[in-house]
Amino acid sequence: MTKKLRNIFMTIRGALTLRNLLAFLCALALLAVIVKGFRIEAKIGQVRQADALYAQNLRIPAEEAYAAALANGAIRYREAHIRERLAGLAPVTRLREEILKSKSELLSAAGRGDFDAFLTAYETYGLFGRLSLEGEWAAEYTELNERYELASTVGAAFSAFRADYAAELAANLEAGDYGDESAKWALLRIPAPFFADHASASPPASPASADVPSAEAETSKSESLNALLGDYDRRKLKKLAAAGQYDRMLDEAAATLGSYAQHGFDAPWVQEQAEETAGRVLRKELDGSSFAAFAGHARSFADFASAAGLRSDLSVWIEARVGELAARADAQVADRRFREAIALYEALGGYADTGDAVARAESAWTRAEPLRILERWDSSHTYSFAVTGQDRFGADVYAAALDESGVLHYGTESGGRATVRSAPQELAVAGARGLALEESLSGGEALVFVAESESTSRRAVYTALLARSDSLDLMFRIEADGYTIENGGQTLRANHPIDVDEDGQTAVYERSGDVFSFVELEGGTLDIGGGNPASYPGQKVSARLTVLESGYGQARAQAEDGSRLLLRGSVNFEPGTYEVTGVFEGNYEIIAWPEAAEAAEPTGSDAPSVSDDVSPSGDGMADEAASPETDPGGSGSLPAPLAVSVPVFEVDAARGF
Repeated sequence: MTKKLRNIFMTIRGALTLRNLLAFLCALALLAVIVKGFRIEAKIGQVRQADALYAQNLRIPAEEAYAAALANGAIRYREAHIRERLAGLAPVTRLREEILKSKSELLSAAGRGDFDAFLTAYETYGLFGRLSLEGEWAAEYTELNERYELASTVGAAFSAFRADYAAELAANLEAGDYGDESAKWALLRIPAPFFADHASASPPASPASADVPSAEAETSKSESLNALLGDYDRRKLKKLAAAGQYDRMLDEAAATLGSYAQHGFDAPWVQEQAEETAGRVLRKELDGSSFAAFAGHARSFADFASAAGLRSDLSVWIEARVGELAARADAQVADRRFREAIALYEALGGYADTGDAVARAESAWTRAEPLRILERWDSSHTYSFAVTGQDRFGADVYAAALDESGVLHYGTESGGRATVRSAPQELAVAGARGLALEESLSGGEALVFVAESESTSRRAVYTALLARSDSLDLMFRIEADGYTIENGGQTLRANHPIDVDEDGQTAVYERSGDVFSFVELEGGTLDIGGGNPASYPGQKVSARLTVLESGYGQARAQAEDGSRLLLRGSVNFEPGTYEVTGVFEGNYEIIAWPEAAEAAEPTGSDAPSVSDDVSPSGDGMADEAASPETDPGGSGSLPAPLAVSVPVFEVDAARGF
């Protein structure tokens, strides 16, 4: 390879002799002279041609010919003439430069997909075109515009942009992402003539024809955009509703209407589709009794319609249905179906404020079932022995009850406001079997509740709690066989309380402030020693008595002061001295009393006698006194027993000495 190159070099070196070099240079000089001759001839021809064209007023080709002649520097031929003519044809030169510049900018922006830059270039091109068409060079402008195919360039670019934006909207639907809808507003900015059917129409020949579109072009643009955007918006709203995004669907509809309004574009299909979709959802919810969802979605549509300033048949329908549901809830309250009514009112609260209606229903329910005051306050308890009332003690409604632990809870409601108080745990009532309002101790805004509970040795344990607006306090707790309130609520008497041993005793309590305090015991067994029980009528007493005679469930007895008594009871007596317990109830009985006759005999005629209509008691004791056996001497000289009236002492117990 090296040898071959060397041979070529040596051959060239051999050919480059002085003679050969001179011959080559002479040939080049001859060629240059020939070329220059042709150029001189061409320039002269160009000037002549340009003058001819100029004479025919063909200014564009004349300008081109003069420019070509000026560019030909082979010879200086009529240079001043050429420059003068080019100066006169300078507008043609500027027209060409501007048109080519606009085409370059339009192609560059279209190639980058920069719609804003393209529109800017198009507007510049259009402005220059309008100005050019208004002057004496309009024909030249039109010719140049057609020569460089600006109209087809613009039309093809706008068509490409339309296709791209339609694809962007389709991609939004596919992805379910509608955050960027700038394609809509770009489409609106495309001039109407560029929406013509390309199969039957051509792009506008000039910016002027594009700027003043025909009615046909406007109709074509409107129909094209309505079809494209209407289909897009309807499909978008349907997809959102189908995905359960009802509120977002309405938000999108509102935003879409607002955006169209900002761009001065009327899109009636948005409202139509929103109404259609919302109506379908609302009717389905109403048929399925999903009232809360219905109310919430109805409110959303009402807000949407209001914000958009729309007059909607669906809004009228919604108002009618809401009114029907409210009337149904009112009827349920009247029918005492409070729970259903409140649930319906609360459901309708998603559409309008139903707080007052709920409060009225709650109040009516509470008046019908006052225990709800406590149940609503704390539903964890089980309440028993409820005491309720209305319009008393400063409350619209009140309720008191014992819970499962025996703790008293007291609640009131006034003007829809509830207050509940609970007794301390240490005041709990074990084994409760009842609760009552003690009317005799209640008044003003203070109530006294008495709980009755089990007792192993008495009738009951009575626990009284005083309820005020801010407290629950113990008033008394007694275990007894009953109690009474006397003296206008100032005195309490407890029958046979737990801390006494004898029946019949009464514990007396006096009220001091809000508490009853023990004062004394009343009743029971009174020890009268050798006294006469008849001196203590109605009171249980214990006395030392001497039994003189007994028989048939009764006995004649005598007190230490000689007072006579007839003892009756289930006690068996033998003559002797006893400690006897019982009650003289105020009863007397006439019986034969032998000792009375003996005591009266020494007085002769002064001795008492029994009238003929008085007969001895049929207890056997008088017959025995009149029998001969009572006379030790058997002489029959003893006096007859007298019939006397003696007090009857009812004996409970006796103990002999």
